[in-house]
Amino acid sequence: MDKSTHNVRMEHWKAIVQQCQARPERQTASSWLAENGVNDKQYYYWLRQIRREAYEEMKTRSLPADSNTGNPDSREVTFAEIPVSRNATCQPMADLSGFHVDAVVRIGAATIAVSNTASAELLGRILDAVNHAC
Repeated sequence: MDKSTHNVRMEHWKAIVQQCQARPERQTASSWLAENGVNDKQYYYWLRQIRREAYEEMKTRSLPADSNTGNPDSREVTFAEIPVSRNATCQPMADLSGFHVDAVVRIGAATIAVSNTASAELLGRILDAVNHAC
């Protein structure tokens, strides 16, 4: 399949996926697909393709290439020290059943627990909020 045919099909299936995702809350994807005459195997194939394309696009947007080499793996890493008061009291976290904590940041009375499943966008927003709060 040439690139233009793939792009046309991708756009067509993106519209179908969006419609399926916007189905009534209690309706299952299977029943929506059957009701709309959509082949479930094709739907899930294209859903994987759409997700794969979105993931690749996200990687290229969030990991800019090094301007010297063009290699995204040679990007510079910057660390920032966040000051924490020694008098801060740490409160126990609420019960978060099923949540696996991979990193914890404590600043004063605030505690931020982060999982490996957190998106780069969410982490960026959290760090921006912490930066503005300090």
